[in-house]
Amino acid sequence: MSMIAGLPFHELHVDAAGNIATPGLPAFDKEVTDVIFLSHGWKNDHEAATKLYTDLLGNIGSIAPHRFKSPGIAVVGIFWPAFRYRPDMTLLPIEHQSEDAGGVAGFGDNDVEDEKLEAYAESFAQQTGLDANHFAALAMKAAEGGEAAETFLSDLRKALLKANPDDEVQRQHAALLDASGNELLETLAIGGELPVHDPAIGNEEAVAGFSDRRRGGWFRLSGAKAAIASILNQATYFEMKKRAGTVGSHLGLLLTKSDLSGKRIHLVGHSFGARVVTSMANEMPANSISSLALLQGAFSHNGFGRRVGADLLDGHFRKVVSEKVVSGPVLVTHTHQDTAVSLFYAVASTAAGDVTAGFSRSSLIGGPDDLHGGIGANGALSLDEGEVVDHSATKGGQVSLVCGKVNNVKVDEIVSDHNDVTNREVARLVASAIGEAMT
Repeated sequence: MSMIAGLPFHELHVDAAGNIATPGLPAFDKEVTDVIFLSHGWKNDHEAATKLYTDLLGNIGSIAPHRFKSPGIAVVGIFWPAFRYRPDMTLLPIEHQSEDAGGVAGFGDNDVEDEKLEAYAESFAQQTGLDANHFAALAMKAAEGGEAAETFLSDLRKALLKANPDDEVQRQHAALLDASGNELLETLAIGGELPVHDPAIGNEEAVAGFSDRRRGGWFRLSGAKAAIASILNQATYFEMKKRAGTVGSHLGLLLTKSDLSGKRIHLVGHSFGARVVTSMANEMPANSISSLALLQGAFSHNGFGRRVGADLLDGHFRKVVSEKVVSGPVLVTHTHQDTAVSLFYAVASTAAGDVTAGFSRSSLIGGPDDLHGGIGANGALSLDEGEVVDHSATKGGQVSLVCGKVNNVKVDEIVSDHNDVTNREVARLVASAIGEAMT
């Protein structure tokens, strides 16, 4: 145990299967009344996750020092193997394009650099149990097409399905990977390039629903290596989505078996970490969680919803709301300034082989009418009347969160991008969520 912001801080290390290094949860002093569980998002770096926790807790403590102090509060920092999901290795803002590339008109001539593709393939292999050197070399060779490309796709599919072939997320990805893989093989066979799926170039309407920061447009790198990078990126996304759910479910079951009687439990997650802590809550009985804070969450905006989509199925985390697992506030921050969840999450989540159709058909990609939109972009949607309250946060302003409700808080004025979740204004929201549950 160490101390962060004057609070006892326990590290809880979890592997990809959700197993923890110790036999159970940390032992808490009898004086502890509230335990805060924190989960980071798509980082595999212990230092980066620790900085996230330190910055957020430091700001929470400075806002309400009389309440957030020892011995009443203890913190558990969850460290899980969440290697970096790059929202899109091949799509970049136009202003980042070098003049040598020929401007917008020349975007089709750009390909992903060898060293970047090789490094990403190595990282993916290390995190999924593949031979890093072999897989990286195979990814580079796959750009030439032929048998190497087929072997690359086969190895990738085996890596993604080896843990649990019946897992719903894995089945979804297998279908999407098959569609993308077939397109890749056909394209490489004729020496061409994959179609450029670009929602912005020359189409102002396509970005009208996004923030002003996107109005400059985007260009997509293209070429054989970019095609390989795109499929690897998709694979990373689904692997992180699956892993976050697995880790959270295991920890939730552990919480149900642990003796934490008399202690209030607060869950805080960022990015895919929001999926971790929501999966924890999904395993818990009614009124067992005191507060739940989802900071720019990377899961479906319909996750808490009822009768969603053409099949009219409840969202994956509907139980958290319908069975009132959280007695205090559920805080959901959201903004379209967060391109990671407002655009790239939606694109990665689209369970169709041809994303181009979506871009040309609608200006609402990633918006509230997009079935595959993210909760960190649009807040929690498709809930019953009386289950959700909508707010807007301003700098220096107070938001009155409501216990027993999902509180969607639009954070356009206080969050600039996906990782801007430790500032004082966001900390004020988290402190309010926990504080309301403590009164």
